[in-house]
Amino acid sequence: ARHVLPPGAKADEENLLKIVANQLATALENARLHEEKERQLRQTQTLLAVSQAVGSTLDLTEILRRTTREMVRALGGDAGGAWVVAPGGDQFIPLAGYRVPKELAEHFTRVPLSVGEDFIEELRRVQGPIALSDSRGDARFDHPVVRLLPHRSLLIVPLLVKGELLGGVAVAWIRETHHFAPEELLLTEGMARQAAVAIDNARLYE
Repeated sequence: ARHVLPPGAKADEENLLKIVANQLATALENARLHEEKERQLRQTQTLLAVSQAVGSTLDLTEILRRTTREMVRALGGDAGGAWVVAPGGDQFIPLAGYRVPKELAEHFTRVPLSVGEDFIEELRRVQGPIALSDSRGDARFDHPVVRLLPHRSLLIVPLLVKGELLGGVAVAWIRETHHFAPEELLLTEGMARQAAVAIDNARLYE
């Protein structure tokens, strides 16, 4: 004989399914909020670490070295380098690297960047990070300094104080392509602001 649900049983079953669905949706939202809070906490801890690292020295090279190190670590990059505007403002001088092979690092610091380089002008125009998930074919970054390390993805972050370009930090991914998340770019901007203030203070001290 065909089973017949008693009166109201179907409605009860539907209500039970709705309750379970609501509970699952709430659990998923709570997990998302927890993950977001964890991410924000990690970013805050990173910014605090950068602030402590760069704020405890007035040595320009050391500020750039520490900033590059923290940025590479925070983003999971393979290597990084930083440069700063030279006295007179006609070129940028590479001053620091992180996880760059010694023989390349020595060459890296001997290759200045003209103020008219395409990617320098791009940094001035954008006034923010330039992220390239596929950086190998971008003509703007076809420069001996950039070509020193093979890279699949590249992030270049300007160091700005009141709109003035003081220098920049580059993070390279060599082994695999990196796809940038919006929160990563916001984090690097925060790190760059702290570094730029420290650089400005170091220049004033000098």
